[in-house]
Amino acid sequence: MGTLTSSKVSSPDGSKKSSTKAKDATLAVRAGSLSQFQATLSQHSVQFEADKTYTLIGRLRQNVIKTGIRRLSLSYSRISLRDICFKLHLDSEEDAEYIVGKAIRDGVIEGRIVHEQGWMECDGQKSGYGPEVSEVFGKRIAYCLELHNQSVKVCLLTPDSRP
Repeated sequence: MGTLTSSKVSSPDGSKKSSTKAKDATLAVRAGSLSQFQATLSQHSVQFEADKTYTLIGRLRQNVIKTGIRRLSLSYSRISLRDICFKLHLDSEEDAEYIVGKAIRDGVIEGRIVHEQGWMECDGQKSGYGPEVSEVFGKRIAYCLELHNQSVKVCLLTPDSRP
């Protein structure tokens, strides 16, 4: 997925005037809010066209949608395509199905679409709990305890050289 430039970048003509407008668009991309992005795009379209960045900023729409889908996939283990439509402000469930399918294919999210029920199932992220994590922590704790025991033995067996 594309990365966003820092907010220190100015417009092509070298002025910093349009940086606040571009920053609004950047915030919408990072939030994954399509409605906020569309509002920013329509509100500042005259300035974006004057700066000759309207087409570039308009192409960020796909990144907004991908960010929104990624956030939804992290929040829900299963979500209907209708809910995706509602939350991302998409036009139809078919659009949502296409966009989710493309995001899965592109590796943006891990999951699958269940066409019969009309939802997306996400292969949830590991929560940080479970047998694998407990096993790793157990090994770390055992290592620390062994290191402590060996340190205590060394301290007891070493003659005190202080006067």
